[in-house]
Amino acid sequence: MLVGFVVSGLDSGFLSAQQTKVQYETGMSSLTPSKGVSGGCAKPEKLNNLCVDIAERVEEPIESPFAYRYERLVHEAACADPEKDSEDLINRKIQSMWVKLDPKCNNANFDVPRGSVLKYSILTRNYDFISLAAEIWKVNLNAIDPSDNRTLLDYIQKEAERNKGTKAQTILKGYYKTLRELGAKHRSEL
Repeated sequence: MLVGFVVSGLDSGFLSAQQTKVQYETGMSSLTPSKGVSGGCAKPEKLNNLCVDIAERVEEPIESPFAYRYERLVHEAACADPEKDSEDLINRKIQSMWVKLDPKCNNANFDVPRGSVLKYSILTRNYDFISLAAEIWKVNLNAIDPSDNRTLLDYIQKEAERNKGTKAQTILKGYYKTLRELGAKHRSEL
């Protein structure tokens, strides 16, 4: 299975041999960007397996503060510590990291090359991830992927049409409604 993770917007300049190897093997730069949002932490290397973990729903050990490994990866990428940071601070750190890294998936079974991890979570039916991202972390729901020129809401609408008459369509319509209430928009509305 071909799975890649991409961090957009990195101005990498010159890369060392190790950084070039990381970029070649993972599809992402190993550098931490410093442009875009002031303050905060953004460690792209912590998100290397994010797309795989979203698809496979890898669980964390029982003693972990997280239910799934993708939660831990997002927290680590944002330098958010559930043992020390308040829920508000954690969410602000994750939002800042999200803006800086704009997490994307590049997977052979994903119809959006270098598409939003939010769209990928819809494709893989990982509604827990989309709920965390939208309702708890409150990340940007209105990013437009250059490869398909659509927002998350546009993508969900297309997926609902593609799954017409199935249980998935009903679930997708529910998410469409919820995300709409949380501020998600169609590209034409931006």
